[in-house]
Amino acid sequence: MEPSKRKIYRGKRKELKMLKSDHVDRYGQMRKYGNILLQMNLGPLAMVEIDTLIVTPKCQRFFLSFNAQLTRFIRGCRPFIGLDGNHLKGPFGGVLLSTIDLDSDNGIFPIAICVVENECRDSWSWFLERLHEGLDVLD
Repeated sequence: MEPSKRKIYRGKRKELKMLKSDHVDRYGQMRKYGNILLQMNLGPLAMVEIDTLIVTPKCQRFFLSFNAQLTRFIRGCRPFIGLDGNHLKGPFGGVLLSTIDLDSDNGIFPIAICVVENECRDSWSWFLERLHEGLDVLD
């Protein structure tokens, strides 16, 4: 069987539409995901900032770092961190901000991640303030 190019195009368009609706459903559950992380794990630092000024509330920023990561950073990693931002491709875009460190075996050790709306001074400040809050808890 050889489908026509038109049928292949329509099938592809239909599948992409289904994938996008699945992303929309998952994206709408970011606050719920953050709350589940806080309830099910011991001491994670998960924060979600929602933009409520629009008709449909939208997740603006999401920060995640587990207590074990922060504790391990304090106890077994070098006192320097690396910061990086990577643009996300997909229906919602955004930027993934991350902090890493080198552990005692010279391996890369993740400390925290954050998804923000764009890479700007305000987003980086928000991310670093949340990281500072997490590290101060372990003081």
